Amino acid sequence: MTDLFATAAQFIAQVDISSLPKVNADSDRLQVIFNLILSIMGTVGVLIVVLAGIRYMTSRGNPQETAKAKNAILFTIIGLVVIMLAFVIVNFVVTRIA
Repeated sequence: MTDLFATAAQFIAQVDISSLPKVNADSDRLQVIFNLILSIMGTVGVLIVVLAGIRYMTSRGNPQETAKAKNAILFTIIGLVVIMLAFVIVNFVVTRIA
């Protein structure tokens, strides 16, 4: 395992960073990129809640299917809350940087 880390460290030491393209990423551009990514994640989350709701309605009282649908809704809502908090944190930090 230490050989793997030693090999990785040697490879990283040989990488020439000066050859990478220079990108001027100002805070506005970063904010737009993060907001776009978080918006897409939020949209996917809402779609999952809708599909899990349909699954819940069509479970016909089957306890296993009902439990799967409820868990999908619960975990997706928790994920949406995390996405909203990430949105707030990113916008707060980016506006403080500028």
